[in-house]
Parts: sequence; C-alpha cells; structure tokens
Amino acid sequence: MRHIDRLITKYASTSLGENQQPEYEALDQISQWSLGDQLIGLLCLRNGFFAFESSLHLFPIDTDYSMNILAWNDRRLWKQHYSLGLPDFYCFGENIFGEQFCTYEDHVCRFDPETGEMEQLAPSIEAWAEMILEDCNLYTGYSLGHEWQINNGPLDLGTRLVPRLPFVCGGEFAIRNLVAMDALEGMRSRASLANQIHEIPDGCQIQFEIE
Repeated sequence: MRHIDRLITKYASTSLGENQQPEYEALDQISQWSLGDQLIGLLCLRNGFFAFESSLHLFPIDTDYSMNILAWNDRRLWKQHYSLGLPDFYCFGENIFGEQFCTYEDHVCRFDPETGEMEQLAPSIEAWAEMILEDCNLYTGYSLGHEWQINNGPLDLGTRLVPRLPFVCGGEFAIRNLVAMDALEGMRSRASLANQIHEIPDGCQIQFEIE
C-alpha cells in the first residue's frame, strides 16, 4: 500500500469538501503549480481532511468551505503581509502550529510563519506522506496537540495553536505556551514578527510588536 493511501485510510477524517471529487476548473488552477498533478491526485483521493486529532489539516478545494485551498493561496489573504519577498509557493496543508506544508520548486516544503523561511522536506507528495507517518509528532505536532486538547477541549474549526512566546524567540514547545487562535489571524500576526526579525543576527536581543 502506498504511504498516501495508508495516511488517508487509517488516519484521515471524512472529506471536508462538500463533494468528494473536486471541480475541474479548480483542478486546472492547481495543475499549474509545482507538483500540481500529484496534489490533484491527493485531493481526488480525499478532498481535504483532518488527521492525528486535527494536528494535520489538508485544505479542501470547495469554494463554500471557509478555508479552501484556493482562498488560502490568494496572496491578498495573508502572504501579502510578509514584506520579505516571498517566493511563489502553494500551500496544501498545515500542522497544529500553523506551519504550512506547500509545494515549491518540485519539492514539498514546510513554511515557517515566524521567520518566513522555507524548509525542503520531500521530493514528492508520496515521500511527504511517508515522513508524516514515520514521525507525526515532529511534522504535525501531534503529541502537544493531543495534550492541549485533553486539557482544553477540541480545537474549533479554523483554529491552530500559536505560541504565546514565539518559538523563534525561545518559546517552549509546551502546552502552557500555546493558545488557540484563528488560523488566518495567526498567520498575519506572525508575518509581523517575521518582518521585524528579518536579517537580525542570531543571538541578538530584540523587542518586537505583534500587530
């Protein structure tokens, strides 16, 4: 069994999109991006889902879903708030902390919203699924998400766990440092942080404003 099939059949929720099969016009837009055909294959298997108790969120394609993949990738939504000259990457999912899984330059990458930096993860969607299955704690934040939700209840739709003290500033990976926040608000607030610390050398003392 392929890793992507195992991820979906064993761990994923039912489809988040109203229709299991995405519409052709939307698929045509996605096909123009890096690894677009592979991403379309994933969406046709399961049109958006949650996995590992909401720690992994795959965006569906339906336009009537508030966090659909087309709206989330509109640069006017949150990407324009980064003044770092972000490259053209296409987000298809996110982990519990709102770190974005995206396609860029024929690889699956992880976008860090606190720094605006891109980390190359895998050469294909299938290889990305293998990484998720091998270490879901590392890549999705599952264990912390599980612990936080035991203490605070399930996350509401459209929310992620954002650190009170940003991880890049030494914030702990601990539930006492995490707060539930609207996913879009979380991305925009951390864009402000990334803009302020951009090009500041490691180890420097900083004072930042969250807008």
